[in-house]
Amino acid sequence: MAATAAYLAVFLAGAVLLYAAGLVLVPAPAQGIFALVSLGVAEGAALAVVLLFWRLVDGRPLQALGLRTEGAPSRWLRGAAIATAMMGFIVLVWYTLLDGAVWSTNPDAARAALALLGGLLGFLIQGPAEEVLFRGYIFENVRMVWGLRWAVIVSAIAFALFHLRNPALGPIPLLNLLLFGVATALYKVRVDNGQLWGVFALHTIWNWLQQVVFGLPNSGIATVQDNALFTIAPNTALPEPIWGGGFGPEGTNSSVRSRAAIRRANSKPSIARWSDDNISCGAHVDSRTPSAVTTHEQLRLSACSSSSASVWVPCHNTLVAMGMTTSTFLPVAYRRRVPASSQRSLRAMRGRFWQVNSHSQLV
Repeated sequence: MAATAAYLAVFLAGAVLLYAAGLVLVPAPAQGIFALVSLGVAEGAALAVVLLFWRLVDGRPLQALGLRTEGAPSRWLRGAAIATAMMGFIVLVWYTLLDGAVWSTNPDAARAALALLGGLLGFLIQGPAEEVLFRGYIFENVRMVWGLRWAVIVSAIAFALFHLRNPALGPIPLLNLLLFGVATALYKVRVDNGQLWGVFALHTIWNWLQQVVFGLPNSGIATVQDNALFTIAPNTALPEPIWGGGFGPEGTNSSVRSRAAIRRANSKPSIARWSDDNISCGAHVDSRTPSAVTTHEQLRLSACSSSSASVWVPCHNTLVAMGMTTSTFLPVAYRRRVPASSQRSLRAMRGRFWQVNSHSQLV
């Protein structure tokens, strides 16, 4: 709670100060672009506060928050591609074909290009800042105490409540915000092995496309036409779930379906395969479902001395290296349920090889 309160205080103070500075110091034609950049600056200050809380108050490494740098570029690009596909469907199919929205192009190419760049810079900070708070700090602290299910629920509710004061908020936008919170939490765990880089890109590119590229409202915040590449004007004579009711794509049924689809795609647990030449004892559990492999059976494998065994275990419950540091082998919440003798045996095997196949080993 303290980190969340500090985040909000720093963000609001920074936003107010930068807004006032923009009115006084920035020429009127450039104030809209300055606002996009200043949003990122305010969010960046709030992000720094959360990271300081995580390191100094919680005393945990940044890697445990989901910020390990290995594989970060590929995870970011995959998240960006998913966000682009989702927004492309909403804009081209939902708005253009179903809604009959009217498109227009910004006649000032130089201003549009500057808005695209400034908006991208701002959202490259804004999206990760919110993700670090909700899918990082809140999610990991709740998971450590109450487990994965409650971490998903609490972080999604907190994210939705964070947007309660947004204009044009209604039942469908609120549902979409909850679904986005659930989908991104599951994406972090199931797809990106506990890392935040993919959801950073999802959040960044989604916001940038809908507001700066297509000129649609961003969570109820209207877009200035001069500060967007295109402007899509939906048919407001249709029911609000079709055109968004002023909240933008996140207020439409298409966004409900898109985010529910991501949630369903991520609802099956990831499976990690642990291959070790020194572990066998006849404990071949490959053919069994993960839920049928008990914790006791998993821990007994540490005492085996024969060869050529392959063990399948649920990523989020057992030995998968998610949010771990090099000084320990098990997540804190899991260590509390494991006897000390077993912990010592598992730590002794810390250097052995994990092979994770994200394609053939999903069930």
